[in-house]
Amino acid sequence: MFWSRQRFDLGAEVQVRIKRSTLTPAMLAMTTSNSKWVMLKCLVATCPPQRRDDGSIGFKVSLLVVQASDDNAPSPKHRSKMRWFAPPLRGLQRFGLN
Repeated sequence: MFWSRQRFDLGAEVQVRIKRSTLTPAMLAMTTSNSKWVMLKCLVATCPPQRRDDGSIGFKVSLLVVQASDDNAPSPKHRSKMRWFAPPLRGLQRFGLN
């Protein structure tokens, strides 16, 4: 559960970066290394609007953790298979030295 100024749709996927020391033992078992930060993939369970003690209005977001991964894990790199079209622009060519 956390507070947010932004409303989230039910079932929306949210990624949260959190310190390892705040995780429960069950969530720690989902990770492999001992990095300081962990990235959680979560789904929004509830998001009701509520007024805080200081008078501000926010949303109390409850999350369902789907996956926990180490923050230092390298993301897979995908190359685009699309060939980008670069038309020659005659009017924008640089002037030569001569």
